[in-house]
Amino acid sequence: MSLGDRDFKHVEFIGMPGAGKSYHHIEAFKGFDKKIDKSIEEAAKRELASGYPNYLFLDRAWRRILWYNHKISAKNVHKFNSFTAKNTMLLSNGLEALEKRNASVNEREKAIDNNFWLYSNYETLLDTNYKGKLHLDEGFCQNSVRWFVDETGILEDIAREYLKNVPTPNIIFKINNTVSRSMNNIEKRNSGFPKRLTGRDKKEKKEFLRNVDRYSDLVAGLMENKGTKVIEINNKHDYSSIEQVIRELNSL
Repeated sequence: MSLGDRDFKHVEFIGMPGAGKSYHHIEAFKGFDKKIDKSIEEAAKRELASGYPNYLFLDRAWRRILWYNHKISAKNVHKFNSFTAKNTMLLSNGLEALEKRNASVNEREKAIDNNFWLYSNYETLLDTNYKGKLHLDEGFCQNSVRWFVDETGILEDIAREYLKNVPTPNIIFKINNTVSRSMNNIEKRNSGFPKRLTGRDKKEKKEFLRNVDRYSDLVAGLMENKGTKVIEINNKHDYSSIEQVIRELNSL
């Protein structure tokens, strides 16, 4: 799907777990309101105030509440089916990768669930009067880590095929950080490391982060060739990198 096939501006964040994607995403959301529909933000705040699990940050609540209010319905299934029917190779590539990696049942379930929401949300965006608005997300590129990357390596050939066919973001922010800092950030989270890394030793966890970092470089290069503006953000752990994100969003 090309840049010209939609009315909204699609912005993605990519990088290692713990690099600072959610931090930059959330802080940019707070500091940037030129094109964000305030009714969406208020809906998200109400949902969070009502006691919805606090691990769902404002951005994640925002992007789901508007469309579905967290309720799976026939509409969700229809949108998922509609997107998948038009983009059959995406799901096919992802499922093939899970099989080749011999992923656990839990990993497969998480990947399929994640992409159910991703596909149906995006299809809803295409059918919504969202002209001129921004859609900030980890999106197709970052979420494809679930399909193609683990601590043993990257399934690069299938990933290239997948990324060739994903909707093309207007901007990708590639958040850079060191492996050691990213590890420290993950260890400070209440949720800790992703469940797929449960039981892995420190060396395997670091190798997974390195592979995601290499995969992010692959994604950035392929998307840039498709016309996406790729902006590398070095997470300096101060507000200067947030300001850089906000400046770029204001330019859209």
